[in-house]
Amino acid sequence: MQKDHLIQLHAFLIQIRSYIETIYEEENSNAFTSYDNLSIHPHEVYRSKDMQRIAIFELTKGISELLTDKDPIRFQKISETLDYYCKYLKKKKKK
Repeated sequence: MQKDHLIQLHAFLIQIRSYIETIYEEENSNAFTSYDNLSIHPHEVYRSKDMQRIAIFELTKGISELLTDKDPIRFQKISETLDYYCKYLKKKKKK
């Protein structure tokens, strides 16, 4: 995937996060702590492609965790898989 596509996807996921937080009234949820700690935003085009990819996975993981809290049967496996890939990408980035 091209970097500009990753940035667009990142921006789209930010909108989904905002929407889900509004629906569930969970604006102070801990689900997005790892994403927030990265301090990477879609408008930061100077960030590397790998960092944008990690941010996307962390954001997606946070969304799935929030949804898992509301409907655990459907979203638990997705949340676990995304957590695995986030850890994998971070290890790969450190090498």
